[in-house]
Amino acid sequence: MGNSNCNPVFENCVTQKFVQDENKSPYPNILNKHPMNLFDSKASISSKHLELYQQQQNELKNFLSKSLTQSTYQRIEFQNRFMKLPHQVINLILYFCIDNYVDLLTLNSLWHNRLNHSLNQAHNRIENLFIQQYQFLKLRQCKTRFNRFTINQNHKGFRLDRLLNAEVLAGYENSLIKIGYSYVNKKNKEQFVFYKFVIYKQDTKKSIWISIDQSSNIYDKRTYPIVQNTLAFCVGDQIKLSVNILNQTGLMDLKSFKWLPYQIEKLEVKIFQSPKHISMYPPSSLENKDIDWVLYEYFQNPMKKCFDQLKHLILKECRCNGVNIITSRMKYLCESPGLISFRNLNLSLTITQDNCINEIKRVSLIQDQPLQLQLKVGDELILYYTRSQLESVN
Repeated sequence: MGNSNCNPVFENCVTQKFVQDENKSPYPNILNKHPMNLFDSKASISSKHLELYQQQQNELKNFLSKSLTQSTYQRIEFQNRFMKLPHQVINLILYFCIDNYVDLLTLNSLWHNRLNHSLNQAHNRIENLFIQQYQFLKLRQCKTRFNRFTINQNHKGFRLDRLLNAEVLAGYENSLIKIGYSYVNKKNKEQFVFYKFVIYKQDTKKSIWISIDQSSNIYDKRTYPIVQNTLAFCVGDQIKLSVNILNQTGLMDLKSFKWLPYQIEKLEVKIFQSPKHISMYPPSSLENKDIDWVLYEYFQNPMKKCFDQLKHLILKECRCNGVNIITSRMKYLCESPGLISFRNLNLSLTITQDNCINEIKRVSLIQDQPLQLQLKVGDELILYYTRSQLESVN
């Protein structure tokens, strides 16, 4: 077929076909240059070019396929061998490279599941002994928590904890409960850790105090809220407590780990308020019998402060005291569910309509983990705020 005898309609159709298939064809430039010569005797020259081009493409594909297959095979082989290791060996490897713990979990779903399964198998002893020792706490959830923190500019730390969530059951209402565990440290000495909390009847209105000191007499300029030492829980609430497994001092000997028998102290029940233990009251530096608290409106000092415009909270009363160092005491009533944030104070609270979930800290510690406090609608919040110089807190 020659170009002189070619039907224009047919020629346009053939040319249009190659143009439409340009993105699909591996040789679009050659086809566009000679769309009709494929039917001519001169098309043999183009065929040789096409065959040579296709041969080079096939060689390149084979080379890439070979190299990719080899590297992929090595990775898959390593992954299969690693996943078949006993969980004790995987845990030892994980403890050695604990700094990359989060990165290892995010490699893929297989690594995430295998590492978590190994840690769960290693820490089963903690959960099993907890269930046997404390029947009034129903274990709901167990998971591993890894935290990084900065000690100073040159030193960074980490800790690996086993976090237990347990629901408070009925049976020990209006009581102070003391639980704890022990283990043998690297110096072959038995180490003890204790927790304290109070159990109320279901739907009892609780009261909790928080202290924030931003005065210039403190050495550490970073503000950390100090929460009530002993928290109260109603029947149905959930307690979170963390068991430290690994930190910079070393790895806990899980074989020597054991939960200690719990201790109960009955609280005196009062008519018009919930029973309290002495550890639930603020320290004498905040509440002293010799201190006179003056209403905010009548306290004549420019350093006084009152947070009175907060959502989900109703301000019941605000009183102040002091001369050079001013402390404001604000009493709030939790009105509706929601999130409350105090700017520049590193303090955020959650008010819920359902049962609360709070983490208890170890005895004698001011702060163990970052504050994530939950309150229930109807609970009372007492906030102590201290400062000693003029500053704007928004």
